[in-house]
Amino acid sequence: MKVYRQFIAASYLMLSAHWSSAEVTHPVNFNLSQAASFLSHEVDLVNLLQSPPDFSYDFELGINATHLRGAPVPYEPAAPAWRFAQIQNPNGVQVLQDPTTGNHYVKTFWEKGTGLDYDDNTQRKIQIYGEFGAHARQEEVWYFESFFPTEGFAYDNFPEIIVQLHGRPDACEYDRDPPLAIEVKQDDIIITWRHDERVCTPAGFSDWNERVRNLGPLPKDQLVSWIIHAAWDPNGNGALTIIVNNKVLFMEDNLFIGFEDDVSPYIGWGIYKFPLNSNHQSRTAYYDNFKQWIIK
Repeated sequence: MKVYRQFIAASYLMLSAHWSSAEVTHPVNFNLSQAASFLSHEVDLVNLLQSPPDFSYDFELGINATHLRGAPVPYEPAAPAWRFAQIQNPNGVQVLQDPTTGNHYVKTFWEKGTGLDYDDNTQRKIQIYGEFGAHARQEEVWYFESFFPTEGFAYDNFPEIIVQLHGRPDACEYDRDPPLAIEVKQDDIIITWRHDERVCTPAGFSDWNERVRNLGPLPKDQLVSWIIHAAWDPNGNGALTIIVNNKVLFMEDNLFIGFEDDVSPYIGWGIYKFPLNSNHQSRTAYYDNFKQWIIK
């Protein structure tokens, strides 16, 4: 437990002190931090999380993006760049500093019915996107932290995507849906995964082979740690593991997941919600400490 706690200790102290220190309200089926090892698709996640990541972003230098669509955001040129940002309103993304620790994290803010000066896609999103993977069969592990306040992220009948691993269409394709999306609907975590083994997916068929699973309640008013282990393979040799606050919510091998694309998916995070689809005027979520390990 000590080694794994060192992995998240600094950000946990910062976020829990500034936001909340509420206890997890559901039992942990498998405590990753207490295990000597834990295999997910033959990858020992306990040892992996102790190793240096291939990508790390903690917002201590601010936030940056190579390409920006939508509202202007005060990006910090000194910070490492994310690939792309789609911002719905001028207050959509803010880097905040904890007054006690001095550490930084990101606030994302979505407003109902705003952003109408932007294109139809941008007006829905407060999202930041990472780089493409090297190849369609890439296997990777992502770690990040989030905080969802009850007051700013109240129960909503309409869904919102908080994280997605999004595909890029090849030259022969019109569009591409994310092979993995994590959304929140009615306070539950919902995952959707897709696949297509064809080299060229016909227009409108990007979500043809789709499966959905409800993973249970979203923890609120507390720091939430996420681990996503994805092995992309549209022919049935893929795998997906999702661990939230040390609880294994989903783990399957021999999975059809991903597309026959030139590159593997890229991560997107924030709030993705249609302009008028909410019972509330606004939504707020916080993120920090993104890390990626590339297995192959």
